[in-house]
Amino acid sequence: MQKTALFIDFDGTICFDYFWRSADESTKEYIKKFLFSENSTLIESWMKGHLKSEDINATISGNLGIDYSQLWDI
Repeated sequence: MQKTALFIDFDGTICFDYFWRSADESTKEYIKKFLFSENSTLIESWMKGHLKSEDINATISGNLGIDYSQLWDI
């Protein structure tokens, strides 16, 4: 039996702002590189619902070395 899938455009569908939008440019670049170049499986797991935004922030926080709460706020 074939399963059906629903694809949702995450950008602008659930949230109209980008994640970490108020971070400084160097922090945004690090996050972009960390997630999309070095750890793309995290993005896949996040978009499939296996990880929550809190999980992604915790991972970035641990690797970036900034406070989780501060990262969550930006």
